[in-house]
Amino acid sequence: MELNETLLHGDVKKLFYRYLAPSMSATIMVSANYFIDTLCIGRELGQEGIAALNLAYPVPTVFYALGYLMGAGGGARYAAYMAQGRKEQAKGVYTGALATILVLSAVITALTVIFIDPLVTLLGGTGDLRQGTKDYVLGVVIFTVAYIGECFYTMILRNDNAPRLSMLCTLFGCVANIIMDILFIWVFKWGMFGAALATSLGVVLNMSVGVCGSLRKSSGLKIKISAVKLREIFYTARVGMSTFLTEVDSAIVTFVYNMVLIRISAGSSTTFIAIYGIVVNVNTIVLAALNGISNAMQPLISANYGAGLHDRIKKIYRTAVRFGLAFSIIVVALIEWQAEFVVSIFLEPGDGFLTQAALAVRLVALSYILASVNMLTVTFFQARQAYVAASCGSILRTLACPVAFVITGAALFGVHGVWAASLAIETVTILVLAVMYKKFAFRDNRIAGEERIYG
Repeated sequence: MELNETLLHGDVKKLFYRYLAPSMSATIMVSANYFIDTLCIGRELGQEGIAALNLAYPVPTVFYALGYLMGAGGGARYAAYMAQGRKEQAKGVYTGALATILVLSAVITALTVIFIDPLVTLLGGTGDLRQGTKDYVLGVVIFTVAYIGECFYTMILRNDNAPRLSMLCTLFGCVANIIMDILFIWVFKWGMFGAALATSLGVVLNMSVGVCGSLRKSSGLKIKISAVKLREIFYTARVGMSTFLTEVDSAIVTFVYNMVLIRISAGSSTTFIAIYGIVVNVNTIVLAALNGISNAMQPLISANYGAGLHDRIKKIYRTAVRFGLAFSIIVVALIEWQAEFVVSIFLEPGDGFLTQAALAVRLVALSYILASVNMLTVTFFQARQAYVAASCGSILRTLACPVAFVITGAALFGVHGVWAASLAIETVTILVLAVMYKKFAFRDNRIAGEERIYG
């Protein structure tokens, strides 16, 4: 059965679970690069290393965001065109997105290398944390194209009916990163630059596999410059904006958290930022898994939306939400039970640090259940090209509410207010998204009813 027929008429649950395993694996392995860096740095360099890494975290996150911008937007447009049999337009989407990535990468690399010192200062890299932060940032920015390209190919291959290849694309890089982290940090003692270099080389391998995947015979990802339209590039970016905002807002929010923690630390900024570095790592892994569930759902909804099959869209969304809720409940239960063990994975903490870090991890984990529904709902809007609703949901959840609640929480309750902000963020977001979803569900029910009546 051809791809279009499978996505449009195959059993919904079987299709979802077929995409689920490789999708979750791919997103978790992408996030695992940062997790592995933190683990190796924490074990070798302690709190100072984790704190410096967390200060540098926004830089690769912005690069990943740009990859998701063109990958998620391009993937949704590509899948919809392929479902409609418009292969020339699909090739134009891919070619335009790829060209945009190459131009962006060249400009960003040049600017960040030139202004590396002011950038490090802006990130909060001062005093004992300055050199470590600078070393890590430099090891990332010289490989900008790989960071952007990795996420782009992870997303676009999934929409090209190659979910397993998408998973392998990240598997090779993740394994390589583990090996190189051990060599560069523990054996060669290259410190923060070694950690960045290990991650960057792994990302290069990821992107290389993705490029090779686009060259396979069965792939529709063919470069055709004559099919590129500037209007389509802008529309691709607009469709992918919600995913971009989710990622880039993560960089902004991490920056805000770091600045707030430095301000309220009263001389303990390294400790607070190191704790936040551990929280970010746990967040990254859990939310990456939830993002994998969203990514498994996205091509199914995009294809069925392109074909106008609204009944199937609703079934796909409900299947994904049920799985996301079950997964997040299990994860939260485990974290609440073993928070101290989670903290001790990253470094050998003293009693005071362990107590503070475990409390932070537990407070933030409470938000994961609501986050699962929020992330899937935003992806639902994006996959059906409702970019205004998707972008509003993303901005609310990943930027507006975090900045407001973190600053307010710190002012009212100190560091505990910072950790508790996550639950408030997800609560407000789910209420707003519920209103928007109800509007779309009503319209889809009406259209689906007309489909059943008129065939």
